[in-house]
Amino acid sequence: MAEEVSAKPKSSYSSYTAFFFLVNYILGTGFLGIPYVMYHSGIISCTFTLMVITVFNCFGALWIIESMARAYALEKHSEEDSSRRLIDDEKPNYSTIDSKLSNDVRSLSFLSRRKFEITELCGCFFGKNVKLLCLLIVYVQITLASWSFTTVAASTWSSNIPFGNTTTLRQCTPEDFADNVIPTELGCLNSYRLCVGIYGVLVIILSCLELTEQKIIQIIMGLLRFFVVTFMCINSLYAYAVAHGNSHSVGNSVDIGQMNNLPDYNTTLSNANPVFYSFEGWLQAIPIFVYAELMHLGLPSMLEPVADKRNLHRLIVGVFCIMGFIYIFIGITISIRFQGSVAQIATLNWIQFSKEGNPTSLRVMSYIVIFFPSLDVLSAFPLSAIALSNNIYAALTGYDTTELEAVSHSRMKQIVLRLFVSVVPITCAFFVESLVTILRWAGLLGFFVCYFMPIGLQFFSRRMYRLKFVDNWSARYQASTEEVVEENQVEHTNLVYNKPMDTPYSSWFSGKKTLFVTLIYALTAFGFTIAGIVMSSGGSSHANRTHLDMTDIDYGY
Repeated sequence: MAEEVSAKPKSSYSSYTAFFFLVNYILGTGFLGIPYVMYHSGIISCTFTLMVITVFNCFGALWIIESMARAYALEKHSEEDSSRRLIDDEKPNYSTIDSKLSNDVRSLSFLSRRKFEITELCGCFFGKNVKLLCLLIVYVQITLASWSFTTVAASTWSSNIPFGNTTTLRQCTPEDFADNVIPTELGCLNSYRLCVGIYGVLVIILSCLELTEQKIIQIIMGLLRFFVVTFMCINSLYAYAVAHGNSHSVGNSVDIGQMNNLPDYNTTLSNANPVFYSFEGWLQAIPIFVYAELMHLGLPSMLEPVADKRNLHRLIVGVFCIMGFIYIFIGITISIRFQGSVAQIATLNWIQFSKEGNPTSLRVMSYIVIFFPSLDVLSAFPLSAIALSNNIYAALTGYDTTELEAVSHSRMKQIVLRLFVSVVPITCAFFVESLVTILRWAGLLGFFVCYFMPIGLQFFSRRMYRLKFVDNWSARYQASTEEVVEENQVEHTNLVYNKPMDTPYSSWFSGKKTLFVTLIYALTAFGFTIAGIVMSSGGSSHANRTHLDMTDIDYGY
């Protein structure tokens, strides 16, 4: 049976499909808070900050790709070395073997279908004990994100689907969720839990599918993301232009009194001046920007099926450039359109446009925008669950999830793990809807995932790679081998390298200087984030909350 499984061709997808997977992973609920924090912290300062964070988050993702390539080359080199020792007694021509070995190491540092999860990379370059710590961080981070995904979907559905108005089941209102761990009124509570159950069934089914089996779903959801974001931006620009530059945007024509009753919403400040700057608000904006571009944990799983891996680094850079532009654009357009009435969750700004009396087309689009976060997390949850289960599987078995023949009942064990990691956050969401306090502190783990882990992996993988291969090459060389690394993988020819520690994905950002600068930046941003949390926690009075309280935003991915 194992032979049949291993002989089955592995399915793959193109770089364009991988782009949508990455977009769906990164473009989660976190970006919905960007317009609010950008307006209340300062548009110009936040634009510059978001650009800087995008660059350093991109560095972290690229270093994970490099570390995977080095781990793969080291593993293949070890296998070749073992084969060489087996034939040592036959006294072969070692110059031929050395040449063959060197070319293999160079060419095989291109990633193949061998997948290294984050926890496995930590084990390779940090050691077993640190690997367990990394697994704990990964588990807590993804579980809390999945938990928030579930509550976002369930609260949105239960508040907008007409369940009626009975004691057993009724449509929830914003007041049911305001300052409550979970809705206290029985009718709303039952509606909320029913939505949790429906959402749970859908995402569990999707989580049990392989990534290549989700291609159509992920592409559709990716296109929906771009469609909704484009509508929000164009609609905001059009409304702002119609206002002819008035100090109050068209968005203020909505019923502000009614919108003040929405959860996580206030209209206290009115900072129309784009050069306005709030230091306290800026401190709390930093983690929101960081988490809005968090996709590092899903990289190994989502990039493994890519057929042509020669341009993975360009794919990563492209995704971050596009996401950075989208975040800045949506932050500026929505914040200048709604100004003092901008909601902490960007889609809530369209809730009044869905009411009767507005044009039908606007009402339809407003409903799509309002429901967008719940549809958004519907495709993000399975990606997170698969990434987490793969990390646990690699840590427990010591094998990659693509090595089906190495572990008995491998596929069944993967399904069980996916069910486990999916059921835990869904079960938690049945009893706790508000994750404000938990996410306020657990969000700090994002800095370890985005920065500290990639920095450590890059540093130690380069050192191990250099110690292993420095004697083989001391100058520039060119490999002329041609080979197909795995089935469905693209042939690599004429690979050029500059240094022994280089991979095909290395560039100017791979050196120690960039690592050092990124480490200083990460420590500084981490310190600022802690300071922001302490400042917001210290000001628990209503006056402080009405100034700026962005800790109520679901960070998510």
